Amino acid sequence: MIGTSSIRLFPASTNRTNNGDEEIGESFIYEQCKLLIEEGGITEEPVNLPLLASLRGVNRIQEEHMKEAGKLIPVEGGKLHISLRSSDSRERKNFSLGHEITHTFFPDYKLKPHMRAEKNIGEYDSKNRVECLCDFGASHLLMPDKLFGPKFAQTGFSIAGLKALAETFHASLEATGMKIVAESPEEYAFVVWEEKFKPSEKYASTMPILFEEYRPQKKLRVKFGFGFQNMGHLAAEKSLEESTSIIQAAFNRDKFQKGKAEINFGNFSVKCEIEAIPSHFQNRKRVLSVLRRV
Repeated sequence: MIGTSSIRLFPASTNRTNNGDEEIGESFIYEQCKLLIEEGGITEEPVNLPLLASLRGVNRIQEEHMKEAGKLIPVEGGKLHISLRSSDSRERKNFSLGHEITHTFFPDYKLKPHMRAEKNIGEYDSKNRVECLCDFGASHLLMPDKLFGPKFAQTGFSIAGLKALAETFHASLEATGMKIVAESPEEYAFVVWEEKFKPSEKYASTMPILFEEYRPQKKLRVKFGFGFQNMGHLAAEKSLEESTSIIQAAFNRDKFQKGKAEINFGNFSVKCEIEAIPSHFQNRKRVLSVLRRV
């Protein structure tokens, strides 16, 4: 079962920030999620997220046609409303709800509630610390350790297990992938790959170029990932090496792939067993990969 010492979404040098007397980091959010689950008396899955929201002062949850995935809105009387994007799937609405609940844990939000509206919930964007921590919190509210651990023991670490657990907890595959890695973050990793330019190439790709072969090309790059702790940080934007054909094949062939290979993440390389499946998110094609060290 996961312990707070094994949780790390950010490099060790930026693992936490101070806010007043509070240390805001993964361990803080983890403990707040655990306390709320206990307060709500949650004993079975799927988790009753509206109940947990009510315990954080939310008295209305509504769906709207909007570009944002979620909104957290203070109203008169010290209460809160949450709006969710009506076009999202059940699983993504659940994650967005958990994300907005997590915002209420931050001491600065308790002191001065204000409207928050987020479009890219579930991206685990390490460049935006607060949003990444809220994604992290959403995962733990959707899939509490005391419920998730026994189910994970039955399914094991695999794409099949990932799908089964996501269905059981009404969670997205991305959120479930991050959660299964937390069971043993030194041994496992979950990485989401997306075809894109690296930031420095994006502008150049639209410019007139005399020789087409010099035009930058999109490559599969790390969108976000978690795991292989104590080896290095899974940095976003790292491109997939051409030799790692398993993940590339899942993208090109649009179907499940499995095998063994060594993956270079830039600051470290690791030999691992790989299972990969294509996924579609907001009209963008991705590859979800579960990795185990060998």
